[in-house]
Parts: sequence; structure tokens; C-alpha cells
Amino acid sequence: MSDHTSAERLRLFDVGSGRGMVMLNFGLRTEIEFGAYAQAYWEGARVLRNNFIAVNHYRDTDALPIVFLYRHSVELYLKSLCLTGRQILLIRGHKLEQPLNPFRQHKLTVWIPELKKVFQMLEWRWDAPSDETFELPDLEKYIQDLEDLDAKSDAFRYPVKANGDLALPRNFLFHLPSVSAHIDEILRVLDACLSGFSATLDNLKDWAAYDMEQEQEWTRELGDEVEW
Repeated sequence: MSDHTSAERLRLFDVGSGRGMVMLNFGLRTEIEFGAYAQAYWEGARVLRNNFIAVNHYRDTDALPIVFLYRHSVELYLKSLCLTGRQILLIRGHKLEQPLNPFRQHKLTVWIPELKKVFQMLEWRWDAPSDETFELPDLEKYIQDLEDLDAKSDAFRYPVKANGDLALPRNFLFHLPSVSAHIDEILRVLDACLSGFSATLDNLKDWAAYDMEQEQEWTRELGDEVEW
């Protein structure tokens, strides 16, 4: 669909005005969009989880969109971290291998090695103890658990896989409030890491712009005295 799709083709969305209007896909930096989407899916998961806990009666299938949103948020945070980290490495002059394509797979653990590279370059310790209930090595183990259950991000979207097998083990039983609390911890750590990465990237870009401005000023001052 083109950027100039006619209102006729989008008449479903061409209704209403005033409070409640939203605009999507307006960012200029891909990594920021991934992070914003990750935060939005996390918030949606928490709203549904809180509603689930608040009611006296619920259906087992009420858990499906909640876990899907949580899992999707984890995936988007990891991809955003690696996209942002890659920019940091490039600005610092590191030669990088062919990047992973964030649109070709839903696996989670494939992004961990990329993330560790950026940690190493920034001299952040992946295995550093923290004051939080989670540490990064714990996060890695829980992400592996999430991937083992739902490697393609479809286990909580469909009852069966494309080949007809059950998407989840039969009679799969879990305590949703506890599981969501663990994933909240994962997401809090990822969100903190993304804030750190984004601040680092912004600082590097500011310094790069400053260096370019200083070089241009120096060139102007020297004028014709410079032989290139």
C-alpha cells in the first residue's frame, strides 16, 4: 500500500476526530520506533494482566493475548537494543558483520550475542551483580525459557502450528500473575538497557556533530592558507 493511499481505500480509519486521534509511523530513527512499539505492547500487556487479576471470574483463554503481548514486547526490546547498539559500534569505528534482519525471525536468543558485543565495547559487565531482583544472566535464562516454549511467536496466537501439531503442550498449566511478574522484571531490565544505549548514542552523535562543526570552523579560519 502506497504512502498516498486514498481515503476511499482507508475509509475504515477515516472516521472520527478530536480526542482519541493517534499518529503512527512518524519517526525517523528505526531503533526508536522499535523501542516505542516495545513499550506500547508492554503497557498493553500490563493493562490486560491487571484486568485479569481484578475480576472474580476469568476464562483460561484470557491469558493468550496477555502472554503474546508480553512476549512480543521482549522481542521488540531485544531488536531495538541491537539496532541501537549497532549504531553505537559504527560511530565508534568498529567493523561489523552482516546484521541480523529483525523482520526475518522471531527467535529471541539470537540477539543476545549481539547485545553482549555492545556491552563489551561499552565496558558494561553482562554478569555484573545488581541491586535489582534480576541480574542479566538470569534474564538470559528466562528469555531462553520463553523461546523454548514459543520460538516463532505463534504459540499464544494459534491453537495449532502450520503442520497441525499443538502450539502449546496439552493441558499446559501456569500461574499467569507469577509468569507476568517475571516477564515484567525482564522488561524492566531491557528498558533500562535501552535507555542507557539511547543516551550513549545521542552523546556520540552530539560529539560527532561538534567535531564536524569545529573542523568546518577551523577550515574557514585557515581559508586559502590550507593546501589540500
